[in-house]
Amino acid sequence: MECVKQVENNNIQLCFSIANHSTDQALMANSSDMKKVMELETTRLKLRQWKDDDYPTFAEMNADPCVMEYFPATMTKAESDEMADEIRSLIAKRGWGFWAVEEKTESTIYGFYWAS
Repeated sequence: MECVKQVENNNIQLCFSIANHSTDQALMANSSDMKKVMELETTRLKLRQWKDDDYPTFAEMNADPCVMEYFPATMTKAESDEMADEIRSLIAKRGWGFWAVEEKTESTIYGFYWAS
């Protein structure tokens, strides 16, 4: 992925890039509706489109009562996967939404962030 715009300010470096997630079969079905997905990077974190590998970690977070304290309820794995599918689909259609927040050295998601 190439960095299309780089901004540096107060020791924070952001890289704005355009990702191509056309390899996902579910999203390819509606490829005419897909937008280019913008991703953001700092030196430590990446805000990006969701991957299949994110689903188990996301389900663990959604099942944890401490994590979900300010949400209506905890979720089952099926409910969590359905939510992740919807989030992923909306990002593919609009190019923005609730991005996965990844810690770059571990390639692990820490949650999600609304970006528009």
